[in-house]
Amino acid sequence: MVSRRLAQRILGAIWLLDGFLQLKPAMFTQAFVTGVILPSAQGQPRWIAGLVDFAARLVSGHMAEWDILFALVQLALGILLLSDRWVRPTLVASITWALIVWIAEGIGMPFGAQMTLLNGAPGAGVVYAMVSLAVWPASTDPSAWLPWRQRFAQFALGAIWLWGFVLQLELIAASPSAVPAQASVPHLSGMQMPGTTGQSTYLSLPLSVPQLSRLLAPIGEPVAIGLAMAVLLLGVLWINGQSLGPIAWFSLMLLALFWWLGQSFGGMWTALGTDPNTAPLMALLVLCATPRAKLERRHPSRGFTPLG
Repeated sequence: MVSRRLAQRILGAIWLLDGFLQLKPAMFTQAFVTGVILPSAQGQPRWIAGLVDFAARLVSGHMAEWDILFALVQLALGILLLSDRWVRPTLVASITWALIVWIAEGIGMPFGAQMTLLNGAPGAGVVYAMVSLAVWPASTDPSAWLPWRQRFAQFALGAIWLWGFVLQLELIAASPSAVPAQASVPHLSGMQMPGTTGQSTYLSLPLSVPQLSRLLAPIGEPVAIGLAMAVLLLGVLWINGQSLGPIAWFSLMLLALFWWLGQSFGGMWTALGTDPNTAPLMALLVLCATPRAKLERRHPSRGFTPLG
């Protein structure tokens, strides 16, 4: 779909966006700790909650200094990836920083807040790390994709979708009464996720779509089960690695719906929104996992003709 270098620059643009979001005024206050970091410990096992609490205590004493450091790291990652300078060391730093943030934010909250792929599992940090590895440049041609890393991206996507299937089933089994509100469309029900407080009125009203919420409420369980089956199918197909063109387009369409209905575009316009959430990063991983040869077929007399 895209060249490796373009995928690298898209990753850089997302890091740059994260850096600017980190400079919001609320990020320099205790609201960053109480509204973004600490909620990630809710409902988590003690060892995960302990990591989150440690991160919260670490930054609480010097909020401004830590926040500036966080923003500068992300801005630097974005600028370097966009400029093609020191790409390999920057990607190592990108993987390291992404995993640090992921751990500090409760490794995607797998045991708390009824998280599913729809509302942000498995956490943006780990997907940043996966994309950073997938766009690793070849030694001979910086624009070329390394075949095994494309296969890595396919396995990574398969693992994420399969994990999403498990989370979806756990939610349906644990909370049958919550299925219409949370297993299908958590954002529409008003379920509040960490870092999404303070929505501005002119954006929160059209995004809440109360009519759609009421429409899905009576059929919430079938919708949730259907979503689980779709997620399972995508997981199996990505790992299998065949017919990637249709799988890629279906994945992108589903991720677009997730980003709107479940993740509210990451709450980037809110006071505490720190990143665009997982859907855009998973979409970028889809691009990394889909080589041109799988999306095009060669006509005997006219070069490449796009499929579909």
